[in-house]
Parts: sequence; C-alpha cells; structure tokens
Amino acid sequence: MSRLLALGLLLCALLPSSPAKAGIDPPPASNVLYGFYFSNITLTAAAPGPNYYVIGDVFIQPGVTLTIEPGVTVYFAANHDTLNGGEFFNDSEILCDGGNLIAIGSEADSVHFKSTATTPGKGDWGQISLANGSQGIFRYCSFSFGNRGILSTSSGALTIENCRISHIQSQGLNVTNSPLLVRDCVFDDLNSAAIAVASLSATISRNTITNTPDWGFTASFLQQSNIDSNNIHDAGGAIRLLQPSAASSIRWNKLTNIVTTGVQISGGSSPQTVMSDTVSYAEKGIEIVNGASPDTVRFCNVSHCNYGIYLGLPKGVTIQNCLVYRSLQGGLYAYSTNNGPCSYSVFYSTFTTNGGNGLHSFASFSGSPISPVIKNCIVVNSAQYGILSDGYSFPDIRYVDVWNNAYGGYLGMSCTQACYSINPLFVNSGTDDYHLLPNSPLKVLGEGGTQMGRYGPEQGVVSGVDEDFAEISPAYALPNSPNPFSRSTAITVMAKESVMAALEVFSLNGQVVRRVGSIPLQQGANVVPFEREGLGPGVYFYRISGPGFKQTRKFVVTN
Repeated sequence: MSRLLALGLLLCALLPSSPAKAGIDPPPASNVLYGFYFSNITLTAAAPGPNYYVIGDVFIQPGVTLTIEPGVTVYFAANHDTLNGGEFFNDSEILCDGGNLIAIGSEADSVHFKSTATTPGKGDWGQISLANGSQGIFRYCSFSFGNRGILSTSSGALTIENCRISHIQSQGLNVTNSPLLVRDCVFDDLNSAAIAVASLSATISRNTITNTPDWGFTASFLQQSNIDSNNIHDAGGAIRLLQPSAASSIRWNKLTNIVTTGVQISGGSSPQTVMSDTVSYAEKGIEIVNGASPDTVRFCNVSHCNYGIYLGLPKGVTIQNCLVYRSLQGGLYAYSTNNGPCSYSVFYSTFTTNGGNGLHSFASFSGSPISPVIKNCIVVNSAQYGILSDGYSFPDIRYVDVWNNAYGGYLGMSCTQACYSINPLFVNSGTDDYHLLPNSPLKVLGEGGTQMGRYGPEQGVVSGVDEDFAEISPAYALPNSPNPFSRSTAITVMAKESVMAALEVFSLNGQVVRRVGSIPLQQGANVVPFEREGLGPGVYFYRISGPGFKQTRKFVVTN
C-alpha cells in the first residue's frame, strides 16, 4: 500500500492541473507528456522545459511532427506506463505512427532521453518507435537505460549522428526498410546488437561500438551500403552480413577483442568488398561462408586470431594484398563439402608467424573439389606447413616463397613455377613490420619482376593510363554506377579523412577531355556526380587524384 501511495503522490506532483491533450499547439502547456498528439509539438529548453516527463505512451499521429530542441531532457517514468500500449506494455514509449520526430541538440547542449529513477537500470523505459512512413532525425542526442534505443519499421529515412546510446536492455538500433545513416555515434553497454538492420541501404560510418555480447553491426538482406571507419571492440561479433542482396563495402574498420568473428559474410547474391580493415584478437578474423558471389578481401591486416581468414564453400573469393600473422590455428583455412566446385585466389599477400598452417585447403568430396590459386605470396614461419592441401584440393601455386615453416613448405601439392624458400628479410618481425628491406630478393622475384607479399602491386589495375595506386591510400574510388551510361553517372569515393581531390577524364589515346578540380571529400563515402556534357560514345578512363593518392578506372558512354 505504501508503494502505491508513493506512486500516486509522484504522479500528482508530475501531472499538470489540466493534462496534456490532443491538439496541443507548440510548445506544450505542460511538461508532462502522454496520450495522442494530432498537432505539431515542440519541446524547448524554455518554460515549461527544459525537463519533460513521459508518464505514459506518447502517440505521434500521421502528419504530426514532434520537435525537440537543444538542452531538453526527456525523462521516462521508470517502469511505468499509464496507457499500457506499444511493444513494452509496462514501460512508456514514444510511438510515431506516420508522424515524425526531429531531435537536434548541439555539441554544447545535447538532447537526452533517460530514466527518472534515482538509480537507473537497463529497461527502465521502452523505446522510440517509428512506423508507417515516419521519419526520424537525431543529432547530438543521448539514450540511456531503455529497453531499446530506436526501433524503426518505417520506410521513412532515419538519420542518427553524434549520438550516444548506452546501458540498453536489448538493441541500440533495430531498423527495417528505412534508409539509414548512423555516423559519429557511440554505442556502449548493450545486452544485444548495437545496430541490427534488415532489407535496407545504410551508411554506418565513424562509430565506436563497445561492451556488447552480441554483434556491433548485423544486417540481413542488406542493400547497397557502406560500413566504414568504425571502431568496434569488446564485442561478441563485429560486423555481420547475412544474405546481402546488393554490393556493399566494409572498409577502414578497426575491430579488436571480438569473441567470434571480425567480419562475417554469409551467402548473398552480390559480391561484397572488404578493404583495409584491421582485425585482431578474434576467433575468426574474416569469415566468408556459403558464398553465391565472388567477394573480395583487399589490403586487410589480420592478427592474433584463432583463424586469420576462414572460407567456407568459397565461390571465387579473392584475397589480395593482405597481411595475416600470429593467428593460432592458421593464417587461412578454406573448405568445401558436397555443394559443387569451390575456388578462391590469393595474390600478393603475406602469411607469417601463424600457428598451424600458413594456408590450408580441404575438400571432402570428389564432386566438390576446391581449386585455389596462390601467386606472389610470402608464407613463412608457420608452426606446421606453409601450404597444406587436403582431400580433393587442387591448388595452382606460382611465385611463392615458403621459408622456415616447421613441418615443411608444402604437403599434398607442390609449387609449379618460381618456387622459393628464402628469408624474406622483413624490416622488423619483432615489431610486426613486415615490409621488405631494400636488399630483400623478394623485391623483384614476383611475377613480371614485381615485389612479392602484402606490399606488392595491386592486381587488376587499368592499363594505358599512369597508375600508382599500389598500396592503400587516403582515398579510393569505387566503380561508377551506372556503367555504361548515356547521360550521367555517379562515382563513389571512400576517403579516410577530409581531403581535396581532382577528376580527370581521358580518351583512349590518353588525351585529357575533361578536368574537374577542387572536389571536397569528407571522411567516409562521397558521391561525385558526372554529366556526359558532349562526350561522344565510347570508352574513357577517369582518374581521381589528390594528396597521396591517384586511381584510374574505366567507364563507357553510350548513345
């Protein structure tokens, strides 16, 4: 009885003399919120703010916008809901059903969503929910001690920037169908995935995710997306794509202290690109399984994992310019079962100081052989074999250095061309600097006189135009889309930091036919539009360049 009396006194203190009603004009007459809102409402730091109290579910009706200004704190009555609606029956929620929510704080005055409890706990309040076309914009906001941060099943866009989501009972974000931007945010201390999405396109950039037993970012049926420059540590898993439905890129992420896998791609109908990611201290550094399309892993550093790179049923996966070292069970393990022929390729990569084998391929059925191509690689200092072929595995090995592997260079196969067993002369193995010394013979023993190993040349560059994009650089251009095109196309440029770039277009004979200078690039994904503007039908090369980088690609103009 005493607890009921105390709760009654609290509600009496919070309730205005006239409760909030449908049709309030902004700002609200009271700082107590609950019920249905049929007109726009603005929460301001001025009276009756800056503190507002949600004591029951808040329903934002179709066409209505709830705006929250800098310096406002929205308190949710802990474990209390006068209306008992929404997903969390006993916890208050803000529910936008066709309405919109715009919460924009500032660096100095954030917007806060939090519990009224003196000693708050996870799950004190429900969530913010967007449905039926609702749009959400959250900048400089914090969300703490809810059951979930934000749930969106809406087709409307959701933007979350410079926010902090912490101490949450389940997911930080659970988003389906909404075009999603999450940038410069912190996710900390969640009981489930920080960001869980399905059937949408997303930009997930420059976020810090930590202290979750689940995945940092997990996506099902992901459409074309960029996951770049995130720092994920102390998590159950880092980045997972299940059955991605369009080509996406996973780039420049730093992933460490991961219980399961740093980057996992499972199945999907479109090739994915994993590039310039650093993965350390995980069960599996990079895992690609059940692949229906040829994924690419480039310029990645993987270390101190149980398995560095793990390929299950690979369908043309390419590993290129990667460094894998100090992984307990082996640098690379690939297997095939009874699902038809499998294959993968490893070019210009270094595997060193790994437990187990440097590279190990295994196929258990004659009808499902695995056929690796291994070229221009350095495989040294393994605890077992340099390269092991098991069962129905038929590798093509050329221009490979296997040296100082405890059980020998090869088992189950042999190198067929340019086979070496010499000290690669790394700069400093003790500090994990696996560049080659100037006097290393492997500087010129690769195919065509190229340097072998991780820091050798990139494969597949366009010939006919000067190209010196040999190592990962401050910026990198993805193939333009559409290509071919008749009127206009778009070039996506991934930048590690803010930088100025230039675009040059060349004819087949090398003549410059278009030059665009002073293109500002921001860290992350940048879209550079290109109009045909008088170019005749044909094949052209275009080059993106700037301080420390230069890259050339090809496009086709049609009638």
